[in-house]
Amino acid sequence: MGLSQGVLANLRVTEVMYHPVEPNAEYVELTNIGTQPVNLNLAGFTKGIDFTFPAMTRTLTPLSSTTAGMSASFTSR
Repeated sequence: MGLSQGVLANLRVTEVMYHPVEPNAEYVELTNIGTQPVNLNLAGFTKGIDFTFPAMTRTLTPLSSTTAGMSASFTSR
């Protein structure tokens, strides 16, 4: 991901949906395991996944999770 090493130390990929029944509904779940909020604004994956969090993405508070997905059906949920 395009984030500093300190921030990366507190993020974990906690779920991957790589072959869903619904076409193009893949997603990755990230969890902040740290004690400080993580701002994902315009952060993105740099290897294996083509995804950048949009501008104005919410801050990921400690011990919370968020998902990254590309399909219209995913983003409408």
